Amino acid sequence: MPETLRRQLDGRVKLSCLYCANPVGSTEHVLPAAFGYFRNAPMLPDRLCSNCNNNRLGVLDEQLARCGVEGFFRKYYGIVGRKEHDSVNPFMRGSAGGKRIEARTFDRVAGREVSVEIGRGQATQLCAISFIEKESRKVLHDIPLNPKMTPEELRTAYDRCQITTPCDVALASHPHEREWIEPLIQQAWPNATFSEGTLMSNVIERPALKFQVTDRYHRAFAKLGFHYFLSQFSRFTGREGCFADIRQFIAEDIDDSQGRASSFITERKTPLLSTIANGLTPPDGWRAHVIAAEIRPGGCVAHVQMFITCDWKSPIRTIVLARSEAFTSLEAAGHLFLYHSDEKQDGYAGEAKALPVMPI
Repeated sequence: MPETLRRQLDGRVKLSCLYCANPVGSTEHVLPAAFGYFRNAPMLPDRLCSNCNNNRLGVLDEQLARCGVEGFFRKYYGIVGRKEHDSVNPFMRGSAGGKRIEARTFDRVAGREVSVEIGRGQATQLCAISFIEKESRKVLHDIPLNPKMTPEELRTAYDRCQITTPCDVALASHPHEREWIEPLIQQAWPNATFSEGTLMSNVIERPALKFQVTDRYHRAFAKLGFHYFLSQFSRFTGREGCFADIRQFIAEDIDDSQGRASSFITERKTPLLSTIANGLTPPDGWRAHVIAAEIRPGGCVAHVQMFITCDWKSPIRTIVLARSEAFTSLEAAGHLFLYHSDEKQDGYAGEAKALPVMPI
């Protein structure tokens, strides 16, 4: 259908959402706003209803921004999203079905593992009760503590651990936190007694990080790539039959972390950025995201690389969007989402720049 005719019809016919039968009524940030607002960032208008954008698919963005490696870097760099959203510490609790990020390091003075949280480049000991295996001194479970926690929630968290191995119990806290921690624990276990809490020593080894995500994490990358493709190639509505599989993968909430994802997402080995070709000489502190999309004979794909930094080689995910002999041309588009080196400027965390495309 000619582009002019399609636009005329779009003005007369109320289009439905890509993922449900509701009418469209929302403009989406292609790169989730949780990673900051970027000047000149690609947007996707009139393809989603408000419920799918904010709720049904919002849980995908939520898990991506809080539970995986991307959630760690977001916390590490102090990146904040929408002001109206609750601030969540990903080291304290999980989100949208994903588990909290666990970070542990060996404290030589204490002679055991300790759990830490990391924010704005600094590591501090996590306020938590730790259950430690007597012989190995390995932390079996941590229960993070916070002032809003109830005794019932604490007991539920303990029961969920299902601890059977003989173990020691250690409380990590700062002195000012004891005024609410001790009443909390005594209400949960009236016979509990307390000794001095321990703080992490000054000797810190590199923490080991543990991430536990679900199918939603992978679907978030698929959504990001698909919506970027639609933002750059406007002749496609996304409702075409060739996109039925990727739409279904994005929309269906099934607990299958790897099975379905491997059918749509692979890891690309060829770099998306060429520092020489694009005139990029990353200085210290340089960090960015790259999103790209290609039309090839036989199909189309998108590529997503989050948190490229000077010392982190982040994985490049390639998302298969469609396979069809109807695709015969060679076209590509890409954007660099580059964070400002200092604080926000005019309310923006960085700037989105269209990248010159070099066929490979």
